[in-house]
Amino acid sequence: MPPAAETAIARPVVPAVTESVVAVGTSTSHIATDALTPAGVRPWRPVDDTYYSLDVVRAENPLANYALLGLGIAGAALGVWAGSIASV
Repeated sequence: MPPAAETAIARPVVPAVTESVVAVGTSTSHIATDALTPAGVRPWRPVDDTYYSLDVVRAENPLANYALLGLGIAGAALGVWAGSIASV
């Protein structure tokens, strides 16, 4: 394949793959974080009613909420930074 054709194919594919990875990662981390609370999760509910909870922190725990908020902001900043150097 000529280089121009490879570039034409890669341009739309890379953002789609990146967005898919971010979407799956975001959903997975949200479910995992919900599993830290006593409320827990039932990720396979239509098929399996098994309840998963690590019961580490309560949902209204301000320290845990701010720590997770900080992790989310740091992750978003890292993503923006990685995207800015990847486009160079």
